[in-house]
Amino acid sequence: KANEHEPSLTDTSVMLGTPSYMSPEQVRLSKAVDERADIWGLGVVLYTLLTAKLPFVAEGFSAICAAVVADAPAPLRGYRPSVPEALEAVVLRCLEKSPEWRYADAIELARALAPFASDRGRAIAARLVYRKPRAPSAHKLAEGPDEQTEATSVVASNARPVPRRRRWVMMTVLGVLAAAV
Repeated sequence: KANEHEPSLTDTSVMLGTPSYMSPEQVRLSKAVDERADIWGLGVVLYTLLTAKLPFVAEGFSAICAAVVADAPAPLRGYRPSVPEALEAVVLRCLEKSPEWRYADAIELARALAPFASDRGRAIAARLVYRKPRAPSAHKLAEGPDEQTEATSVVASNARPVPRRRRWVMMTVLGVLAAAV
């Protein structure tokens, strides 16, 4: 019999992730985690790209978790004064402790970052946002490890592909970010 107190991978009370990149609600094991936790993670990435430092540094796992939940990040411009105040404000909004104070989604964040991108960066971001995924051919859908019935092949070939909006939005944000940096 397995130890009853030993956590499993599917245990809801187990924390999975890198604490430096986890939002406060993830650290608290909240069930109300949504895409704004990703905005937090992008905020950590932005902060790190701009300063070469993590916004929350402490000795050990528990101390980092405590810092993420309770401490304010060091002012970004304290490490790199050349960063525009408005860009610092965008990054710090991503790192707000309360999800309600962060950007609602990656599109809103991308719009906030757009003024800091070069013309080339904005053009790349626009192509990524508006690129439509290609629908697989009926032949490709019928191939694969599982055989599809004729009915499912026809339905699948006539169905519009589910847009991978979140992936493209994240790529757009990263494209704008790369151009800004």
